[in-house]
Amino acid sequence: MVFLGSVIRIQNTITDFDGTSLTPDSQEIKIYDPDGTLKTTDTSPTLEETGVYYVQYDIDSSDKAGTWKVVWKVTKSLKSSVEVFVFLVEAT
Repeated sequence: MVFLGSVIRIQNTITDFDGTSLTPDSQEIKIYDPDGTLKTTDTSPTLEETGVYYVQYDIDSSDKAGTWKVVWKVTKSLKSSVEVFVFLVEAT
């Protein structure tokens, strides 16, 4: 469970159509609050192992509780893919 004032780690595994882990040419991770306001954009996620990346985001205690959205765009060889994640933030 994620609470206002905490840090969330968002992880994504990047694979090709056969499920083989790959290293993308570029990535863009956007995090939106429940109102749809863009809170941050990250283009340099941390590499954990081949194909596995993560970002950490500090949810301020003054932010809004509700359903947050992450839009993770990956580009490899001029082809892009977008994945959308959601997570619930609750007040303490």
